[in-house]
Amino acid sequence: MGTAPKKYLAKILFIGSYAVGKTSVRRNWCGQKFEESYLATIGVDFSILDIELSKDITWKLNLWDLAGQASYQSVTRSFLTHPSGIIVVFDVTREDTKKAIFNWLQRVYNENRHIVHPIPVIVLGNKTDLTPGVNTDITNYSTFNLRDYEKIDFVNLDYIPTSAKLGENLEEAFNILVNKLHQNQLDIEKTIV
Repeated sequence: MGTAPKKYLAKILFIGSYAVGKTSVRRNWCGQKFEESYLATIGVDFSILDIELSKDITWKLNLWDLAGQASYQSVTRSFLTHPSGIIVVFDVTREDTKKAIFNWLQRVYNENRHIVHPIPVIVLGNKTDLTPGVNTDITNYSTFNLRDYEKIDFVNLDYIPTSAKLGENLEEAFNILVNKLHQNQLDIEKTIV
């Protein structure tokens, strides 16, 4: 008698300032093409993505794409609770969007102070296609200090420079997120048994 297939559900938040490429990253992950024209997310946008890690393990990812404009903060606040994983996107050509990362993570933390296990957070420095030849490594940014994020104790952080337009490093970011989600789930199951 074989083991029953395991099915998991995860809530993934896409957060960050406006016009950084959150929707383009989400659309890429869902197999949709890049759109050249910019349409701001109004409030929240949503997608579902089914992932088969193996024939016995599947994940259903609920992808919540939150508007980045300050005028929507009261609307998006209720969506910040109980995330399984977080994608924080900033625009490598706009320093202010990088500086906003800490505020976004702090907002999530304020709504989830009860979290016991670290939440996987993938920070995407997006739009690298607009900075050819420029080092987009996170250490190149003077105000981005990983130690600042360690103060937000629920964070398990990775940084990946990306281009949603060219599809660069998006699959890598996706794989890191899914593997961390699955590892978190295995860790939780160990504590239950």
